[in-house]
Amino acid sequence: MLFVLGLKNFAVNKLANQSSTLNYSSFLWTADKAVDGNITGERPEVSKTCSATNHLLDNHTWEVDIGFLIVVKTIIVHERSDKQDQLSGFKVFIGNTTKSWTMNQHLVKVQQTNASHTFRVNGSLARFVSVIRQNSNILTICEVIVDGECQKGTFGDVCNETCGNCLNGSLSCNSITGQCIDGCERGWSGITCKEGCKIGAYGYGCNETCGLCFSGNNSCSAIDGQCKLGCEAGWKGRTCKLDSTTFNKPFSMCCSGNNGSTIEENDRSVVKVDDGTEHVNRNAIEEHTVTIVMKLVACVLVATVTVQRLMDTATLVAKLGGGEQRANKCKAMPTRSMYG
Repeated sequence: MLFVLGLKNFAVNKLANQSSTLNYSSFLWTADKAVDGNITGERPEVSKTCSATNHLLDNHTWEVDIGFLIVVKTIIVHERSDKQDQLSGFKVFIGNTTKSWTMNQHLVKVQQTNASHTFRVNGSLARFVSVIRQNSNILTICEVIVDGECQKGTFGDVCNETCGNCLNGSLSCNSITGQCIDGCERGWSGITCKEGCKIGAYGYGCNETCGLCFSGNNSCSAIDGQCKLGCEAGWKGRTCKLDSTTFNKPFSMCCSGNNGSTIEENDRSVVKVDDGTEHVNRNAIEEHTVTIVMKLVACVLVATVTVQRLMDTATLVAKLGGGEQRANKCKAMPTRSMYG
């Protein structure tokens, strides 16, 4: 199997036929030799790796049947390096039918090297590729490469497998391997995201661990981690990961760290998967956001209580200060005799 820039050559070893077959020196230049994966177009191997039509005829056709529709990206036609006149003036057509190649899409060549011709295709769906040479005495082809990919949502050697539960849908599934490029949806894991979460795991790619659910973590939802039967004693929240005494200690929650750990140690917002790439851990982000909000609420509560106490203290000081001034004023007043 040949790969070019992440694409796959769908033509190799597929069913090929031609309008006629050259029989030269008791050797048949059959159509299948143009899709055998060997691009050699030089002697002495040329007769073993190239196809050719009968030179006694005028119009020549060669065709390969992929067997199913693919998204065609590039077609490369290799010719004999010593007999380039045996392919000159040829045309390439792609389409969904083999009955009339004139109804198919005619491709325009974009690049030519010494012994190869490249045609770019902007993602057209096709099953058949035809090479046509008219008003000539022979058609010789050493290899036809049809690079493409499966239609969106499918993958595999014959594009018959369906993409798994990929994040962002099947558009992010590799058309060759089926790997979900952006990771898995909630409740699914594996390279192709077709494996459900194991008991005790949940979330995107099953990267999160269930909390302290009542009756064990087997009652934890594989989608969002919610404990279906509630929490064990001393724990609360949807995922049963919050200490139920936390809200009774707002000051310690506001001023303390993350149980003695640094933010970096508890930051699970980015995780590595099997291929070494890093992906966003949305479960960790959601839980981290909830924690931050709780801390902010606790801090606001602490600040409110503190401000209220300061205001009460200020009021008391003001009252005491006013009473002392009145007492001093009374002491300063002259004493009068009741008799004048």
